[in-house]
Amino acid sequence: MGFFDFLKEKKQQREDRTARLDAITDLTLMSMRPGFLVDHDLKTWEVTAANTYAWGDGETREWQLVCADDTLYLECETDDETEWSVSRPIRFRDLGNDVGRTIRETGDGPEEIVWKGETFYLEEAAGGHFHANGQVSRPSDDGVPLLQWSYENEAGDAYLTIEQWSDTEFQAFVGGPAHEYQFSNILPPAA
Repeated sequence: MGFFDFLKEKKQQREDRTARLDAITDLTLMSMRPGFLVDHDLKTWEVTAANTYAWGDGETREWQLVCADDTLYLECETDDETEWSVSRPIRFRDLGNDVGRTIRETGDGPEEIVWKGETFYLEEAAGGHFHANGQVSRPSDDGVPLLQWSYENEAGDAYLTIEQWSDTEFQAFVGGPAHEYQFSNILPPAA
């Protein structure tokens, strides 16, 4: 081994060491992957999925977090600024028969929905594609198509979302805004 080979090998060792350190020190919400753990709301949650929604010219990242007795979804949308939100699944049928009927008959979500005595107003409707764990299996893979209707209460501190996956498959979620500081102690999967 020549002198220059020795220097090149040392440089590679330093780069490898730096990459390992970054994996430990660069623990942010955006870097979470399945198997990570994170503390939120006095509970430790495991990341079970890190999904991506493609919306034409934008993208939303979503992490499914599970603890012993609960499931929540952490979302990050970046437009002009980064916005975080958390939501929990609810039964779609709990929104009432009129919501599903309106969507099936008109192809659009209702202008407003009353859920648990609170009125939510339609803010946005979008069509997109879902990629489980952010993966695209083939270059021509567009992901799973879906339609989404986003609602907000009058104060803007509570959200309701409806997703349509097929003619008869709907999911609903309720939640609100979140902040990065509400999540702590991010840990990567045990090696």
